[in-house]
Amino acid sequence: MPWGSTVEDAKKAGYKLKKKDSGGDKVWLEPVDAYSAVSKDKLVNSLNLYYYNGKLFLAIEKVQMVNDLSKLESRYGRFEERGIKPVKKRYNDSVLNDNGKVLYYSISIVPKDDGTVDTMQNDWNVLKEIDRTMQKFTDRSNGVAGAHSLKPCDSRKGYFDLPWGSTVEDAKKAGYKLAKIDSHSELWLHPVDAYEAFSRDGNVMSLSLYYYKGKLFHAMEFVKIEYARSALEARYGDFKKNGINEKPNINRYTDWVLTSKGKLVFQSIYIGQNDDGVVSASMYDWDVYKTLDKLTHDRIDKDIAVPAVKNVDTTRPSLPLEDFAKKLVNSGDGKISTYAVLNFSSDLNNADYEEYVTNILTSSLFATGAVKIVERANLKRILKEQNFQASGLVDERTAKAIGKISGADYVCCGSINDMGQKIAISARVIDVETGEICAMSRDTIMKDEYLLGFSSKK
Repeated sequence: MPWGSTVEDAKKAGYKLKKKDSGGDKVWLEPVDAYSAVSKDKLVNSLNLYYYNGKLFLAIEKVQMVNDLSKLESRYGRFEERGIKPVKKRYNDSVLNDNGKVLYYSISIVPKDDGTVDTMQNDWNVLKEIDRTMQKFTDRSNGVAGAHSLKPCDSRKGYFDLPWGSTVEDAKKAGYKLAKIDSHSELWLHPVDAYEAFSRDGNVMSLSLYYYKGKLFHAMEFVKIEYARSALEARYGDFKKNGINEKPNINRYTDWVLTSKGKLVFQSIYIGQNDDGVVSASMYDWDVYKTLDKLTHDRIDKDIAVPAVKNVDTTRPSLPLEDFAKKLVNSGDGKISTYAVLNFSSDLNNADYEEYVTNILTSSLFATGAVKIVERANLKRILKEQNFQASGLVDERTAKAIGKISGADYVCCGSINDMGQKIAISARVIDVETGEICAMSRDTIMKDEYLLGFSSKK
């Protein structure tokens, strides 16, 4: 069966087909149909065929065969002629560029200890376009249209060739491959759609695009470039011209504008470096982002930063946690420490309630000027990947492990008890190095208008 043949061609060739789950959008960027197939070949234990737009592009088989080169070649052809080489415990014909990105890959043969062989064969020109995993490992520079122009990004206007306000269809027309992902609704005041995006830019390790009411307003990328001003300016534009300044106390570059009280007036870009040397950059359409992001919404100067999205109450007084936060910070030695703030648990067991209080405390900790904060989105991703509990009910041992993985010096966690018109909040800070509690704070605080909307416990 040649690549591009149809289901009917397979049936005519004597294969009996039964439709099966293809893996859906967790595996593919485009709709794919999959079939289990039964053939007359007695060596074949199982065979699955995959079709895109009705055309065959992938076959995965398990055959009864020992790991013997002559037997493998009798089935799959002369390895030397096909460019098939041993790679660890398998054989494949992959061709890589100098950066380890895949230029070509059509077969993978994996001998098993039970005397069987698993083999995947594919039409590379199709697989590289629609397989989600391959998007991350493929050299996109010479095959996929659409990526960054030669001009540096102007975060006030958009993400490279995708202007703020553009649509998902605009991104697709520009050549980006998109796959829908979790937007982490707990971070937003209104529903937001998020997509993992793939382009031909070989420096980009990960790119996420966020849309509100179908319009692009936020992009977050992780890129392999040097964390030096010259290299950053080559990608994000002239810092002086764009108002981007270095913030040595947090080791970040940003164009934020603050009031004398530390409230945000404007911000369109935030550039940092992870512990593994990868540069992270968040870019925003400020007029939209400031009214959607919960943490940012509580940090803006509402007398200056007029919201662009309707039906968002920006006049309510924020929960007063500034003094509470100061008790959790050790700033005596002048060292800027990194805090990972876990979601506080509550007796209401309401995620929005808990997230809201946690976000304000996080903002209040940052406002002390004595700490750096592990970004909430990154922390949530780490907790999810490591299957850690994300609430304030963690023990010291778990908190220590979370801190080490997230790169934090301290982990802050705690609980909230609802008391009708007030909340009782309790927090502790755990030293990641020693696992000991180094700071604690307890207080009873009047609710703001937002928290009053939640039912108090009976």
